Amino acid sequence: MDDTTSALQRGVPSVSESNAARLVAKLLASGELKPSFLMRTLHQGQIDSFEHGFAALLGIETEQLRRILYFEKPTVAALACRGVGIDRSAFLTVFGLSRHKRQRPFTLNEVDRTETDRVFATVAKAEAMARIQDLVTKAAS
Repeated sequence: MDDTTSALQRGVPSVSESNAARLVAKLLASGELKPSFLMRTLHQGQIDSFEHGFAALLGIETEQLRRILYFEKPTVAALACRGVGIDRSAFLTVFGLSRHKRQRPFTLNEVDRTETDRVFATVAKAEAMARIQDLVTKAAS
């Protein structure tokens, strides 16, 4: 974990990350990249595969996905989950495990819970995907 964190901070992909990127590219090309892959890799502690897969499903760069998951408000992470088809019941698992693996705070206060629940209740999958794309575009400008 320390090697991966150090490599990420230097902008150098780790061997694990390179392997994850290749695996995800193959799954994406074959049409086999699904939200179930994200959940499986996350539960198995394969955070690089999880992040690369999630980014690929969103159609964004892995670094953009990391900003969404680890540095934005939880509602943005909820939009990302909604956009790729991860439902409300799995959101807390995704949010908690991914942040725990990257040593980021992973508790939600009551306001965050209410806002993330609202995302899943009121935002359609396509709208969530469009909103994530807008956020990424604005951040790149």
